[in-house]
Amino acid sequence: MKNHSIRNYVFFTAVFLFFVMLLIVGIGKHTYNGFYSDAAMTYDQGWQQKMEDGQEKNLSLPAETQYEAQKLVLTHKLPEHIMSGLSLCVWVQGQSITAQIEGEDAVSYGVEDNAVFGKNAGNYWYMIKLPESAGGKMLTLTLFTPYKDSTCRLDHIYIGTQTSLLFLLFRQYGIGMLFAFLLMVFGLAIAVLYVAFRKKIKTEDVSRTLYLCFSAVLLGMWLFAQSRLSQFFIGNSFVVLLLDAMGRMLLPVPMLYYMAMVKGNHMRRPLMLLAYVFVLNFVVCTVLQFSNLKDFSETSVVTGALYVVAVVLTFSNALAEQLHYNNESYRFLALGIYGLTFFASAELWGFLSGRTLWIGNWIRYGAVILVFVLMYEAAYRVVKTLEASRNAEYYERLAMVDIMANCYSRTAYNKDVELFEQNRAYKGLCFLFFDLNYLKRINDTYGHPAGDAALRAVCHKIRADIRSTDALVRFGGDEFLLVFRRIGRDAFAQKLEKIRHSVEENSLPDWPELNL
Repeated sequence: MKNHSIRNYVFFTAVFLFFVMLLIVGIGKHTYNGFYSDAAMTYDQGWQQKMEDGQEKNLSLPAETQYEAQKLVLTHKLPEHIMSGLSLCVWVQGQSITAQIEGEDAVSYGVEDNAVFGKNAGNYWYMIKLPESAGGKMLTLTLFTPYKDSTCRLDHIYIGTQTSLLFLLFRQYGIGMLFAFLLMVFGLAIAVLYVAFRKKIKTEDVSRTLYLCFSAVLLGMWLFAQSRLSQFFIGNSFVVLLLDAMGRMLLPVPMLYYMAMVKGNHMRRPLMLLAYVFVLNFVVCTVLQFSNLKDFSETSVVTGALYVVAVVLTFSNALAEQLHYNNESYRFLALGIYGLTFFASAELWGFLSGRTLWIGNWIRYGAVILVFVLMYEAAYRVVKTLEASRNAEYYERLAMVDIMANCYSRTAYNKDVELFEQNRAYKGLCFLFFDLNYLKRINDTYGHPAGDAALRAVCHKIRADIRSTDALVRFGGDEFLLVFRRIGRDAFAQKLEKIRHSVEENSLPDWPELNL
């Protein structure tokens, strides 16, 4: 049984890895261009940053630069000839934006400063439509930030028709969005399965796995907000900002609860305490955001520091449980924690070395690895639990049946009596005790195989003459009990006579008789 289960795990793991490999190869080798002919392209060269003193600095996107007086002015001379329907697509991160063509306002977003909650305008793609008359003119983009002494991270700028730009964005970021949806669906599916089988699974396993499902759903929501495509489904940049910030602040909570509930964990209290601190941080940051005192962006340093504490604590916990306490329950979990620690360390190094373009990327990879390792552990534990439950049910059914006579055993009868006593359901029950005459003589004369065959034949005849609601119970040896449910005296007497006649009509010598 054990070897068969291991072979199943190996087989399904190999199939899954092969499927993932095919997807990776397919994504890397093939591009389908059948829906559009006017492909969008990057528009990264030729941009200049205009300083307050009138000087200009060349920029090649993507790039990092400093705001001046909380704004960043970018200029670019447009081509002499502009096709009809062209637009520029700019990724805006928390800023307000205005676009001017030769000093004339073209579009703007967020500059009215009429946000009800907070100063951050959210992260979004902004499309600037270029009229044909703009050919050869100077385009000026001005990005305004509500925060002092901050760094601007400029991403790629794309040009093309709006249709081609949408296809380009979905080609580049669609996999991340699809992955986020699948993660949320997978987490919800596991939660439904665990609730459906909760009676066969230990209570602590159900609680741990529900925390894991919450982690998967929160991670999926966060990745969806980070996918750069959520605005096309939600249509509100501030809601996307809330999903991003709240998902980032709450994601560690169910993960820490999950780790704290691992069997034999010696650091349960510190993990639970840190989870409460994350919840408190979420409440405080949310109140500050909605009271217009501090935006999520301004309190992200505290959340980042808590992430560092969480990674250090969980990494130390995994090492202690594996190396010092030799806790088998941490075998799978430790792998995910080590992966999270590696990517979190890369993220921290990028932040300390000023590589702000790294921020937010590596920690996502680590969180995804941890959640998938935990899901594999949860699936493994479910399979093991269901196998143990199935074996227990099999042996329980085996104890309830008398194999020789193919009827109920005395254990089953005792269990039914307990149920009858609890429910006081004696009304309408009739009991008939009997044994078989001459069975010992058959065993002594013809051997025990012949006696067993005679016993089975008698039980077969009796079962054929009783109803499905009645029960034949073997007490042991040649002693039996018949239990009739909801039967009157006359019907009982008729049934008894029918059974006696059915058993005694056999013409074989030394055939057992009922001794009622």
